[in-house]
Amino acid sequence: LYEEINVPVLLFHGDADAEVPVETSDQLAQLLPDKVEYVRVPEAGHVLAWNADRDGYVEAVRDYLARLTRNSVAVNSTEQ
Repeated sequence: LYEEINVPVLLFHGDADAEVPVETSDQLAQLLPDKVEYVRVPEAGHVLAWNADRDGYVEAVRDYLARLTRNSVAVNSTEQ
């Protein structure tokens, strides 16, 4: 199903996740390096990346959104 991903993805996964093996995210990030920005969060459990490192999480999201915005503006300017 990874072939169907056609939008940028910011993926956080805690390496202490007991619900979903972190290796699934490792593999997805390796398969789609141009689509997936992957943040592997040390010692974070399932859906607890923000709790493990709030500042790091917020910084990663801000940086990601800033890059998306810049890329979107660049693409739109070249199309005109």
